[in-house]
Amino acid sequence: MRRLRRWIAPGLLLLLSLFLWENAAVRAGAVEGLRLCGRVLIPSLFPFSAVCGLWLRLGAGQGLSRPSEGLPRFSERLLRWCFGLSGQATLPVLFGLMGGYPLGAQLLGRMARDRHLTRREAVSASRICSQPGPAFLIGAVGAGLFGSTAAGLRLLGINSLSALATAALLADRRTVYVRRVPVSGWDPPSGHVSPMDRSRTAAAFSGAIKDAAEGMLRLCGIAVFFSAALRVLRTVLPLYRLPQWAAAAAFGSLELTNGVALLRGCPDRIAFVLAAGLSTWGGLCVHLQVLDALQAAGLPFRPFLRAKLLQTLLSLTLAAILSFVL
Repeated sequence: MRRLRRWIAPGLLLLLSLFLWENAAVRAGAVEGLRLCGRVLIPSLFPFSAVCGLWLRLGAGQGLSRPSEGLPRFSERLLRWCFGLSGQATLPVLFGLMGGYPLGAQLLGRMARDRHLTRREAVSASRICSQPGPAFLIGAVGAGLFGSTAAGLRLLGINSLSALATAALLADRRTVYVRRVPVSGWDPPSGHVSPMDRSRTAAAFSGAIKDAAEGMLRLCGIAVFFSAALRVLRTVLPLYRLPQWAAAAAFGSLELTNGVALLRGCPDRIAFVLAAGLSTWGGLCVHLQVLDALQAAGLPFRPFLRAKLLQTLLSLTLAAILSFVL
């Protein structure tokens, strides 16, 4: 760690020098990042983020922690045995699958901070909480890259199957997660309201919108920065010496949308396999947002990273098999 810190200041000075030298590329990358936010990120993530915030502020997720009011006891045991998850711990996973990066991790961090989840529950859910959403896979990758919604549906199926397989392989089945807390004994955390207090529903809605907007502002800021930095790197580095697929893999491991865009012109099979792997991996840009959400809740980052590596390998394998079968 100390050796790494020695390179932080020289690295930042080098990056600043590149930004000043290639100022036109920085501006073009920043504009491209803003367009990405307006076309993809905000439309696909903001509504889901607002719903998640309202869900938590109204206390609607508590019922899933009690079998009598949420999932049946058999389903609760099946989830725990197969995937190491309780009913309530599946919420960030489901919202992550529906909303996309990094919504599931943000919801998980919020639930862990407000003690809706135990630490072991949160760590188990963190392994698969961050996933690409259907809007991105079907619209941006399937229709946008391959010109086919069927390809996007295949990518969605590959990612979902690899996520479930990763959860099953890494499941922690040692602890019974179900907590049966009576409704009258539950003390809502600060900033949350009871679902029975209808007079404060408007306040919960405005608070959820505010939280979602602040989260989107951070997300778009990171996306714009990475878009500008990658445009500078593409200008400086001799990418003409690299095969198209190698350049796509290298830049996609840092920022997903730039890597997917570079897949144009690659052979269909290679593009499909790399699209599956890159969309599952998410890129360093997404991982920094997940790291921020997990650290804010006091959760470790290594379980997420190990699971994401395993899931990426599974997605690459499944995509390679499917590309040769079809």
